[in-house]
Amino acid sequence: MQQATAFKYTSMEGRSLRERLFKQAVDVVAKLKKKGVTPTLHVVLVGDDPASEIYVDAKMRAANKVGINAELKQLPSTITQVELDTALEALSKDEGVHGILLQLPLPKGLKKRQALNKIAPHKDVDGLTTHNMGVLVARELGGIRPCTPLGIMRLLKSYNIDFMGKQAVVVGRSQLVGRPVAELLAQAGATVTTCQRHTPDISEYTKQADILVVATGVPSLITSDMIKPGAAVVDVGITRLETGEVVGDCDLNCRDVAGLLSPVPGGVGPMTVATLMTNTIDAALKQNGEKAHKWELN
Repeated sequence: MQQATAFKYTSMEGRSLRERLFKQAVDVVAKLKKKGVTPTLHVVLVGDDPASEIYVDAKMRAANKVGINAELKQLPSTITQVELDTALEALSKDEGVHGILLQLPLPKGLKKRQALNKIAPHKDVDGLTTHNMGVLVARELGGIRPCTPLGIMRLLKSYNIDFMGKQAVVVGRSQLVGRPVAELLAQAGATVTTCQRHTPDISEYTKQADILVVATGVPSLITSDMIKPGAAVVDVGITRLETGEVVGDCDLNCRDVAGLLSPVPGGVGPMTVATLMTNTIDAALKQNGEKAHKWELN
């Protein structure tokens, strides 16, 4: 424990970086509008899941803040797969729409992958179509990166994390976060190990990590004795307990050991929303013959 307390814990605040990105976004959007282009995002929400409605509201408010025209298309939970697919195809063909986001999860009975793949890849601002996921894994240029993984990388970079040759461990293997962030870390030069919550002796891996990303949705899965002293730890998980308290995948005592730790809430969440905004703006730029903006992180 004496070794652990030698490290001064620093909170990796996503909110402050979000505001820096928003400030740039306002300027880029203003320039586009002078050219007669208003970046337009359509958010498709199926059903009335309370948590999804909260997330959608945050995205709509962020879009309004930076000048993006955001429109909500709310569909009933009784919608058929054909009807959902048709709605997404219509938005993909609409030249006035630059970005499309299908809010997940979908109600039971609807096929997520089939629906996502009805979104035109160049308008898939969440980066979740099979096309964009394939471009990411193939390490090709031009695809749209998923919001949360790209947001995590931006957060780490804003704190001057050096990836080259570092040991990175990702706990979680979802298509939304775990797998794509592991790929982005590898592309940045890290040596990456992917685990999941059922990995035997998971601490044997996490204790070796210079960079630890945890995305399982299991409260307090990672404890302080599972972290390498001084490591950069990104807590992606977010769970609301019966008491109403919002917690992450890392126990609060992890701050006694980590050199850097993202808070929950206020760490990754703001970066996901900010990256959705930058992805939408970049999509609008590219669809109008311009290059993506170079977003400054510091």
